[in-house]
Amino acid sequence: MLMCGRWRHSRRCGRGGLVAFVGVCAAALLVGCGDRVLDAGSPQPGAAQVPQGWRAVSSVGVEIFVPAGWKTNDTRCGQTAAPSVVRGHGAERGCLTPEPPSKDVAVIDYFDGKMPDGAPPGEHAKVDGGTRPGSAHVVDEVSEKVELRQRRDGRWEGRLTLTEVGAHVAVRVRDRNVAQTILDSARIVAVDTAGCATNAPTGKKVRPGLFGPGNVMVPASPISVSVCRYGPALLDASILLESGNAQRLATLLNHADLGPNPNSPPSTCGDTGNHEPVRLLFHYADRGDTEVVVSFEGCTDRRLDNGRRVAQVTPQLLASVMNPLHLGYGYSAPLGDEPTGK
Repeated sequence: MLMCGRWRHSRRCGRGGLVAFVGVCAAALLVGCGDRVLDAGSPQPGAAQVPQGWRAVSSVGVEIFVPAGWKTNDTRCGQTAAPSVVRGHGAERGCLTPEPPSKDVAVIDYFDGKMPDGAPPGEHAKVDGGTRPGSAHVVDEVSEKVELRQRRDGRWEGRLTLTEVGAHVAVRVRDRNVAQTILDSARIVAVDTAGCATNAPTGKKVRPGLFGPGNVMVPASPISVSVCRYGPALLDASILLESGNAQRLATLLNHADLGPNPNSPPSTCGDTGNHEPVRLLFHYADRGDTEVVVSFEGCTDRRLDNGRRVAQVTPQLLASVMNPLHLGYGYSAPLGDEPTGK
């Protein structure tokens, strides 16, 4: 039995395998990138000051501000008329819902090298930032902006090109001031406001954290957790979970069964591709960070790993990690003891 959505960027369902597809939201629009690497360089002074009523969103090395009430990845199949920022990629349902002409949209996407409809390049924009969670570390100040122009549907449209990471920010927004604020907020970052590094760490090795005895994966009572979802080279999506959400995730990890997940039988799982894990950075007020790698795709080597201990990924835990990112995802079932559907 095969259950899956269409995957962007070489995430495929193994032939003959059982793949659980979780449609967290309407799918994103991004496609894959090459081997782009950002040099963090020296820390830059200053912090990313997010305006009141706005929030920071990043992907593929670019961070922008959008109104706090906007949805994330409400696009394509099943999209509504609600305003949305679109970033990252994942599993997607196989349909296309037309974009409502009244919908406000901001997209962080890989740049295809073409200006929309031959519009001339505009002024150069400068950006700045810092290096801690809650700020942004800027590694490039050169970008190219297309001036806003009004579409036939009344929305204001513009695109900001950031050639250092081969990406752009595109907006289609009814309020011209909102559209301009989004474009003006764009910055190229090595560490985003959620605390996630833009470059995908090599391999699945983690930095061992500082925590007490016992079989816990992380110390209790984190103040926040950086959830970092990577593509083959750069960060796809991120979010900072705080307070109770961070503590509930720590509790789930600490109740996970020790040892890796069982491998899927070769007769039912044909996915041999390389998959980037999700990285969790648990932040504490009185100790250093603890990093946990969550590996769940593919047929083998699925586990939670903090550098000292290994535990099993469960569907409930995976949903707690992935749902806040608003990305579709899939895995070869079963992860453990859940029913296979056969």
